[in-house]
Amino acid sequence: MSYALVDKGNNQTIQFVKTEEECFETHDDYKWVDIPDDWVMEEGTNPPDFFWNEDKQQVQRVVLEPEGWEQQRQTAFENLTIEQQLGNLYDDIEAGVFGDIAGKSKFYTAIKGIKDSIPKTE
Repeated sequence: MSYALVDKGNNQTIQFVKTEEECFETHDDYKWVDIPDDWVMEEGTNPPDFFWNEDKQQVQRVVLEPEGWEQQRQTAFENLTIEQQLGNLYDDIEAGVFGDIAGKSKFYTAIKGIKDSIPKTE
């Protein structure tokens, strides 16, 4: 039998050990509980992947809910920098995607002024 060190205050598992001899004395806020041996041996298994279920009096795996569309979009937008977003917006205005607003958009005229005053040197 293997063991998990559990924080009684928040029911989080903190550490796994393989033998009872490895269990050390803890403060009253913590306790050692039995867990299956294969959890300690399993590749990539970490104590934060588990929690103490007070009702069932056992350690259980944390089950992560699938990400909703909000989290999926947030992750996707993190891969698109502000610079890329603004660059795409400028290019679309320049190409006339939004109609004839190139000379009317404060965003476009401000960026265009900078680009005209400092041209690319490639």
